[in-house]
Amino acid sequence: MGVTPQTPAPQQQRSGNLVAILVVIFGLLMVLGVMGVWLGIQVISRGVHLQVKDQGNGNKLVTITTPVGSMNVSKQSRPQFIGLPVYPGASPVKDQGSATVDINLPDSHDVQVAAQKYLTADSIQKVRDYYKQQLGSLVTHYKDRNAHGESVFEIKTKDEDKIVALKTERDGKTRIALVRVLHGTSAIN
Repeated sequence: MGVTPQTPAPQQQRSGNLVAILVVIFGLLMVLGVMGVWLGIQVISRGVHLQVKDQGNGNKLVTITTPVGSMNVSKQSRPQFIGLPVYPGASPVKDQGSATVDINLPDSHDVQVAAQKYLTADSIQKVRDYYKQQLGSLVTHYKDRNAHGESVFEIKTKDEDKIVALKTERDGKTRIALVRVLHGTSAIN
């Protein structure tokens, strides 16, 4: 008796073809994904420009320009720009005390951040009392973490935020951080 070969069922052939088609589609998607990432990197790298200008006194202005906006970073900040009183007798913190960052984006979504840090030998309570008196009713939010030796005054308006943050240092001095954040059209110079 001879054994007659059986032909595979149509269902087995279809599932084998389906697996092969899925493997080919997956491979094509992988190739297209890698090509897309490569092309994106090429476009971005050609559109990004970095410039560093010496502003004197060891300060530099770093400008990064991209197709979607630009950013300027400087270690300089002017107390009068921040618009907050500097505690009398406080000394600017050297090498990490101030900075200005300008981020310019399309559609008036600009942001400008300016910050300065100071130190004083006076107690945090004395500095806190000074800022309570100086800022008065302008303060929109106040947080006092006395157990941690920290206090934060916030002044928020439509286009800007101002912050005075106080902290007791290990040596007993009080660190004062003054910050101003402008956003929207008010951030445009």
